[in-house]
Order: sequence, then structure tokens, then C-alpha cells
Amino acid sequence: MERWTISTDSTRSNPRWLPARTAIRGRVFAAAIAIIAAAGCGVSGPSLVPSATKVDFGNVAVGASTSQLLTLTNMGNVSVNIARVSASGKGFSVSGGSKVILAPSQAVTVSIGFNPATAGKAQGSLSVTSDGLGSGVVRVALSGSGEATSSKHSVALSWQASSQAIGYFIYRSSKGRGALSKLNAALDESTSFIDSAVASGETYEYVVTSVNSSNIESAASNQITVKIPSP
Repeated sequence: MERWTISTDSTRSNPRWLPARTAIRGRVFAAAIAIIAAAGCGVSGPSLVPSATKVDFGNVAVGASTSQLLTLTNMGNVSVNIARVSASGKGFSVSGGSKVILAPSQAVTVSIGFNPATAGKAQGSLSVTSDGLGSGVVRVALSGSGEATSSKHSVALSWQASSQAIGYFIYRSSKGRGALSKLNAALDESTSFIDSAVASGETYEYVVTSVNSSNIESAASNQITVKIPSP
């Protein structure tokens, strides 16, 4: 068990023709500006932009669950109505974001979960249906891999208490693959945590954050790296 204690025209022309040619060019130029302006008016509207085009969970022990956050921002100049946010693919899920109206520049955050039931790679997709431009559907690629668990190993973490903290969040990632994922959905009031959903031979990185009474989450602690024995 492991334990942690960013022109001039070059042709000679008759001068009497120059004013006429200049006038023609001026009318063509003005017409071009009008066309561009009209085209610009046509592209205004809602535009929903995700904070990432793909989300990779890396290696997750079979039977364990992890999550990552994704932000959807309305980059258009009118409100956008998000009708439904859904996830497809084995082991993937999503919460939040559905039936939300975003004003210009407003954003909403959704939580994407991954809970592999079997070992092996998994692929999925996050779909956001709205009244935005084009098809009205924004898609984000999802991926992850289920790792067979080993009942022989676990990781025990402990840390010093913060005087202003009402609880803590614990985050983990597979070293070199995937972003940090939250291990506990609810605040943990204790100053220790046991991660038993680890895979043999895998290397994990952990950080801890604290949350105060105003529900403000601190910056992450120092990162520690743990190598799980194999087998």
C-alpha cells in the first residue's frame, strides 16, 4: 500500500475618361461594401462554443467513477436556448446544462462522468442541442479506458487541516494521460482519503483542494505521484 504523508494605371489614357472610370470604380467599391455589410448581418445570432472539443479520461479502474467539467459559452450576440445535453457511449454520462437559456457571453458548466464496467478502450460523444447556428447540435468527443482493478493495492492520502475549510476535494489523473478528475462528488470533511479503485502497474498523480464556508475552492495542493505495484 502506497501512502502520502497560454494605380496607378500604367496605360496612357485620355484624361477626359479618368473621372468616368473613377466613378465606375467608386460605385463598384460601394456595392462591394454593401454586400459585405449585408453578409455580416446574416451571420449574427447565437453561437455555442465548448471549452474543449474532446475530453479524455485516461485510465480508470473498472467499477470506479470519475468526472470532468466542460464549459459551454454563448459567443453570439443573441440568447441561445440549450434544450438538451446528453452523452452516448458505454460508461459515459453527463449532468447539468439542459433547459438553460444563455445570454450573450454567458456560460454554463456541465459535469461529464466516466464509469467503465469492463476493461478496454471506450469512445463516446457529448451532444448539446440548441437553437444555435447550423445544425443546432454541438458535439464533443469522449474517450477513456477501463483498467482491471487489483484488490491487493490502494492509495492512502492524508494532509494537514485548513482552519477555514469545511471540506476537501481529491483529484487524480493517470500520469501523462488525461486531466485531473474529481474522486469525491461530495465534500470530504476528513483529512484523509483511501483510493481503492487503482489498477496494477499504473502511475497516478493526486492533488487536494479545500472549500471554505463561502463555497470558494482553493488552489490545488502540491502534486504527489504514486506508482501502483504490478501485479
